Amino acid sequence: MKESKLRVSSLAKTYEHTMEKMYAALDVFPWENKECYAQFSAQTFHMTKYTTRLAALTAGSFMISEDSMHVNGLVHLKEETGHENLALTDLRNLGFKITDFPEFVPVKLMIQSQYYFIQRHPSAHFGFVLPLESMAGVRGPKLTQILKDAYGERCNSFLRVHSEVDQGHVGEMIKLINMSPDWIMPFIEENLVQTGYLYCQMLTLASKAQSEKKKKSA
Repeated sequence: MKESKLRVSSLAKTYEHTMEKMYAALDVFPWENKECYAQFSAQTFHMTKYTTRLAALTAGSFMISEDSMHVNGLVHLKEETGHENLALTDLRNLGFKITDFPEFVPVKLMIQSQYYFIQRHPSAHFGFVLPLESMAGVRGPKLTQILKDAYGERCNSFLRVHSEVDQGHVGEMIKLINMSPDWIMPFIEENLVQTGYLYCQMLTLASKAQSEKKKKSA
């Protein structure tokens, strides 16, 4: 994070405020509640099963004159391939099936909106990627330990892997954003705000998993 800063001040402020809200939502999430964590893992799978498709569309949408961005996108695509299976494995090792967890509306909206933003310009997709990688890099190590203590290493693979690999990704993503033309910045900022809001909504819904279970059993 220290090695690179967003060059547009308004975007930098929005990024800071968005991350504060997302970190706060992560900090109060009931990670040690098995049903809630299972719901989180399921929704994470539902999100990340589209990651490589969005990455491929983004990389392929850069113009020939933006070749460095295109190549970087291909590298990102390769790195993300198969990561949705980490969340699915965590869910299974917790003793749950993905068929028991339909996609939340906020998750659907996060993914569906990316096709709109990529159509504006492929760099607009960075507004979705940056906050997610920031969360993994900053909160990942702490959450990984909480999950290890609660469920063992067989149930924390998604956050464990991303807390390690996303440490360097945040700086790289900021550099790519800084390389993007000024007219794209409002789209990146809009995507950033929307992603932060919807992700927090997803966490709120997932945190209610235990109370919903109690209602059904009552």
